[in-house]
Amino acid sequence: MRSRTIAAALLTSSSALAVETPDARDSALPCRPTVSCTADITAPGTLEAELGVQATKSISTYSRNVPLLFKLTVTKFLQLQLGSNGATFTEPAKNFYVDNVLFGAKIHFQDQTKYGPSFAVTALVGVPVSNVNGLEAFVTGHASKDIGPIHADLNAGIAESALDSTPVSQPFVAFALGAPVVPKLLGVTLETYYFADAPPAAPHDGGVRFALTLAPRPWLVFDAGGDVGFFPSVRSFSAFFGMTLVPAIFWRTK
Repeated sequence: MRSRTIAAALLTSSSALAVETPDARDSALPCRPTVSCTADITAPGTLEAELGVQATKSISTYSRNVPLLFKLTVTKFLQLQLGSNGATFTEPAKNFYVDNVLFGAKIHFQDQTKYGPSFAVTALVGVPVSNVNGLEAFVTGHASKDIGPIHADLNAGIAESALDSTPVSQPFVAFALGAPVVPKLLGVTLETYYFADAPPAAPHDGGVRFALTLAPRPWLVFDAGGDVGFFPSVRSFSAFFGMTLVPAIFWRTK
């Protein structure tokens, strides 16, 4: 009897694993365009892809990179992530490298309530590709809350660099506010963030970031904006454009 029950469950699961395209039931939850990410995750079975391009100017250097992030929600508590800041080109030194590949998971502990925020923790490991940054690790705590039409995200965490040589810790904090201009279509986001000084691996960084978001479909979001840095020697200004979409639904839960 037990073996027949297990077999029936497996047959039910396999029939539910038919890949679907997204529809009005599905929504994308971008981490970009801000440094901070929402504590919320999509429904189980949802695959999200975030792609973009960013150009950064400091007093003496200019760089371009192509970040990407893939997210697969496995359960209402667990999301797997794979991403990178991608190919990076710097001038005037004309250096080219591929940033570390990051993989790990977001654990979603609690949905928001009438008075309290949602909570999540993301833990990622960065594996060197061009051997520029060495082995890395990131742990980030997320808290998110909708207050009327305003969506707020507070993040705090620590980045560990050069774990395979001389480890360096860099704490960071970010706070973002988003609001609709045209409900369910056009929105604005404003964020401030700060990364502590962590020589020699990374200098302090911070700024004010602003963006417009356009969502022609709930599962398709475009964003574009700029970032004015607090420390011009590190980052005087950044411009970015990105897209977040749900390319596939692998399974649905009732």
